Amino acid sequence: MGVIRARVHCKCLEKLGGELRLQVLQSLQQGGASSVNQLSERLDAERSRVSHALHDLRHCRFVVAEKKGRVVTYALNKKSPVFSSYAGTLFSVLDEHIRTCCADRKECR
Repeated sequence: MGVIRARVHCKCLEKLGGELRLQVLQSLQQGGASSVNQLSERLDAERSRVSHALHDLRHCRFVVAEKKGRVVTYALNKKSPVFSSYAGTLFSVLDEHIRTCCADRKECR
């Protein structure tokens, strides 16, 4: 893997590293396109934190925004079919890893 490619991978993984960002992705994957207000209520998180998480996810194009009138809705990026199709698989793989390898470790919870 080249140096530049490794940097890009690191940036993308870094954007997936935040707890709220993962919750936002999972919420969009399960509930479909949503506004900041809807995500904020669903995740019981402050609107400003949700907006910041969405900004980070849009930066790596995991999420796209569509403005209709005064409302902006966010959704998983359908132009990345591999990511949008496997977002649920990502969470399943992580859950299985934690269940099998990290269940007895406090730092993994």
